Amino acid sequence: FNDVAYGNETGYFDVLEGTVKVAVKSETQVLPIVQEDVTVAAGKDYSIFFLDVTNAPDLVTIDDDRSVPDDGQFRIRVGNF
Repeated sequence: FNDVAYGNETGYFDVLEGTVKVAVKSETQVLPIVQEDVTVAAGKDYSIFFLDVTNAPDLVTIDDDRSVPDDGQFRIRVGNF
């Protein structure tokens, strides 16, 4: 994806099971700030976060649980990006 501005997200999209190369680039640099191969499994949902850009850039992959919660319960994700 190109032009995903700070604080925005792409939503979910389909990829094939296996390894996906994820890279984060600056508009002003040729080489990626961080690049990583992420292994994904069929039938699962993931979020990938780019963290700590100034000190030690890192990509963090999280398995998302999008199942329906029990009655009276909810799921919430909070992020300060």
